Amino acid sequence: MVADADTDEEDSPHNEYQPLPMHEMAEVSDDDLNSDSEEAAGISNEDSLPSITRIEDALVKEVWMGPAPKAVDIEMDNNKVDEVKQAMMNFTLPPSSIPEWANNIPEEQWKQQLISRLQYLQKKGKE
Repeated sequence: MVADADTDEEDSPHNEYQPLPMHEMAEVSDDDLNSDSEEAAGISNEDSLPSITRIEDALVKEVWMGPAPKAVDIEMDNNKVDEVKQAMMNFTLPPSSIPEWANNIPEEQWKQQLISRLQYLQKKGKE
């Protein structure tokens, strides 16, 4: 049985394969490609492309602009309060987790600032 050369080429899965050129292509910038194709299509760059936002910026915006999480009311009876106190009694952060600037502020100054802030918030909440 003699096979026809044309039939062999049509049955071959690689009959449309074309090797890639091995020589270096001339460098063309993205701007060159965009401006040529967009000018030919009559499209301006501003109209055709959405603005690009970094994912970090999008996440920060989502956190600060999104709705506040719903508050969960936890009933704390004396037993639960004691459990929390017992769990936290020996809890300490490693020194490496405290930023250097925080080490430069005395503990009493931190406490006074916290008390002042809490009093301000309580007063503001009553108004």
